[in-house]
Amino acid sequence: MVERAEILPIRVKNEAAARIVIAAPADKIFDLLADPRSHGLFDGSGTVKGNLSGPVRLYLGAKFHG
Repeated sequence: MVERAEILPIRVKNEAAARIVIAAPADKIFDLLADPRSHGLFDGSGTVKGNLSGPVRLYLGAKFHG
């Protein structure tokens, strides 16, 4: 559950930043972020879809394509 969300002011043209506070254990949030199959749920670009190639769980330096 999202507890608080806010758009942050930045001074870079064509970029945005936000802060979201989520009422969930950190390990659950990390599990969601580390699963490339779930990125379509929160990516926002629309580029992460369906059939992905890459690791089942992301790690530092890992890459995946969708």
